[in-house]
Amino acid sequence: VVEAAAEASWALAGRILAHFGEVLDRADLTVDDDFFDAGGHSLLAVRFTNLLRAREGRRVALRQLFANSTPRALAAVLEGTAAEGQA
Repeated sequence: VVEAAAEASWALAGRILAHFGEVLDRADLTVDDDFFDAGGHSLLAVRFTNLLRAREGRRVALRQLFANSTPRALAAVLEGTAAEGQA
C-alpha cells in the first residue's frame, strides 16, 4: 500500500513538473526545482493553480504552492503523504 502511494505521488509529481514547465516556459526543470526560484511569481502561480485544477481536477490554494513549491513537495501534500509545509 505504501509503495502504491509512493508511485502515485511520483506520477503526480511528474505531471506537476510538466505543468510547471508549461507555465514557466521551461523544459529544464526537475521535480526538486522551486517554482519561484525558476522564475515563477504570483500571477504565474495563479495560472498554475488554474491549470492544475483544469487538467488534474485538483484544487490547490496559493498558500499550498508557496509552502510546497517543488513538484515533489506539492505532489506529496496533494497525495496526503506529507504534512503541508514539511515536504
